[in-house]
Amino acid sequence: MGINRIRLFALLAGLLLGGRLPAQQTPPDRFGGWSATAKAAPAAELPGGAEVLKEAGLVGAVSRTYAGNGHELKLTMYTMRDPSRAFAVYTWLRAPQMTDSDLAAFSAVGPDRALLLSGRVVVDASGTNAAASGDLRALVELLERAADHTPLPEIEAYLPLKGKIAGTERYAIGPAGFRSAMEAAGQPQLAPLGEKAGFASDAEAMVARYRSGAETVTLLLLEYPTPQLAGKHQKHIESTLAEIAGGTTSTVRRKGSLLAVVLPPAGTVAGQKALLDGVRYETNVTWNEAAARATDPPWPVIIVNTIIGTGVFISVAFICGIAFGGVRLLTKRFFPGKVFDRASDMQILQLALNSKAINSDDFYASWDPRGKS
Repeated sequence: MGINRIRLFALLAGLLLGGRLPAQQTPPDRFGGWSATAKAAPAAELPGGAEVLKEAGLVGAVSRTYAGNGHELKLTMYTMRDPSRAFAVYTWLRAPQMTDSDLAAFSAVGPDRALLLSGRVVVDASGTNAAASGDLRALVELLERAADHTPLPEIEAYLPLKGKIAGTERYAIGPAGFRSAMEAAGQPQLAPLGEKAGFASDAEAMVARYRSGAETVTLLLLEYPTPQLAGKHQKHIESTLAEIAGGTTSTVRRKGSLLAVVLPPAGTVAGQKALLDGVRYETNVTWNEAAARATDPPWPVIIVNTIIGTGVFISVAFICGIAFGGVRLLTKRFFPGKVFDRASDMQILQLALNSKAINSDDFYASWDPRGKS
């Protein structure tokens, strides 16, 4: 579905709620063997690149410290407008030395640090060497109870698996996030490409590093709302890459609404083709039919409601018929020949069913009762 439909759903939800932004979530009072030592407070400082957080739709950032077994642990919670934006922040905050964890669907751990994504919330925990895995799982369970389970962007699943360097994935929805992704990939000279990527047209980007033989290359995926927009921006990206790379060959391939780009230096042509062939994107047309849900009323209730609705319809029709007939009768009684059945508007057809000779004028009037020719 992608971030574009998710943004539309979020906008509609915002209108229904009177335009209010989602509330800032706060860290729990306790989890596992840890208890808070103070109330949650706004984060004293934000990590470098605060414009990335602003671009991603930061609602608020709060911190809270905990004590347990003579140790201290600190949680910083970033609340975003929706899970897609939270995913962008999660990939931005993740350090290269952090490894994937099974604490949550998207979680990573590193030296004395853990990063968790839960709905529209990203939790950065420091001092985790003293915390048992069970404590962190208890934290995840508490977060999931209030989590927004809107689906995350599908573009992350399009990345090829073979040769991918874990922890190098970066998701961006604007130029600031794209610039940060290029810096993390060691190619800051390609940051101007973000100005031509079409983020104003609701594009979303995914960047990851791959090992291709003895080389390391960067793969960029760009997804657009429509194939037409993808084709339009493909030309801009190809020309911008040619200017930045000074004529270095780089492959840009389009599949439906998705652009896949092996950024320069792109390695061998064969290596680029193999990497692009591994992109797991297919254009599918689906038909979703309505299905009964557990929340639908049972069939006896549906039948009773149908009978009641039919009865209401018949009653309304009967009342309207009585009202129409009553008005007509009263009008004829008090204003005879003035509103209905006026002589000037009436013609009598005689069928001559007796022995009287049939006159054609008895069937068809040859004159206009209103005096018109």
